[in-house]
Amino acid sequence: DSHMVHYDEARANRDGKSPPVHIQQPCANIYATTVSSNLYSALSGSNMQDGFLGRWLFFYTDNYPYVIGRRSRKPFQPPKLLTEEIRTWFDKPRNNTPGAGNMEKFNLVPTVVVYSDEAYERMLAYRNGIIDKIKTPGSREKKWSSLFARRAENAAKLALIAHEGEEIDIVVLNWAIEIVEFTSDSLLDELEDNTAVNPFEKEVKKVFKILKEAGGKCGLTVLTRKLCRKPKETQEVLDYMTQNGYISIEMEM
Repeated sequence: DSHMVHYDEARANRDGKSPPVHIQQPCANIYATTVSSNLYSALSGSNMQDGFLGRWLFFYTDNYPYVIGRRSRKPFQPPKLLTEEIRTWFDKPRNNTPGAGNMEKFNLVPTVVVYSDEAYERMLAYRNGIIDKIKTPGSREKKWSSLFARRAENAAKLALIAHEGEEIDIVVLNWAIEIVEFTSDSLLDELEDNTAVNPFEKEVKKVFKILKEAGGKCGLTVLTRKLCRKPKETQEVLDYMTQNGYISIEMEM
């Protein structure tokens, strides 16, 4: 088990029996995959406002290439580039490796990586620009402030991971900002289309999505089936949407 202590130290005890070890400045990274519909159905309104989602980078794909078989009947060596990359990570200092540099006793001695002058000004302007947008009444940024507020921090982390040399330059920072902007905007689009504050709003958004996928028109029978609702329940949603000017209903003879 492990838990945070004062946000800058974790108490780790792998088997529950050994003496606990305190890790200074722990940093947990999670890589996970899921089906988007399952993710949105599991989200609550509080998840979209409490800062939880702002700590993640979401990447979407609808590209599922066919697998091309290349069977070999004899043993062969894996690509050299792959094995060299794995060896590089394997040789890095680890917590349980004797002589593992500044991690030998679980006490990190961090190195501060600075920005170049140009990158520093870019990050400063980026942070302040986000703050200005969040302060603007009625803006998308204000509505989703918990997500937008993390953009600069996420960009800084990506730039730190990707940088080479003694400083973070403008090229790598711009790359990091572009990645964060893209993933954050994609997430917001999906959240606005697939999440709701109550069950009725969720049904309304389902109708919008079904209509969009059908090219703007859909029959009542098909719509009811796709909503998995009774005809009366579907009609209640349609009446609400019609009264508010969201859709129009046409009778076809």
